[in-house]
Amino acid sequence: MNSGYWVKSDYQKVKVVTVHNIPKRDLKAVVQAYRASGAQVKTESEAGRDNEYCVTAISG
Repeated sequence: MNSGYWVKSDYQKVKVVTVHNIPKRDLKAVVQAYRASGAQVKTESEAGRDNEYCVTAISG
């Protein structure tokens, strides 16, 4: 379900997490939770699925 990975450079550590197949009714709560943790959040429609979304959260 959730996948995440770390990218390490000389300057920072960045965590990228993408959550797929989020129903529209849950989307706002998921986005708010990631934003509350200080992450930058990007929301996209899930390809080929109606009323489902994926959220990518980037924190560092």
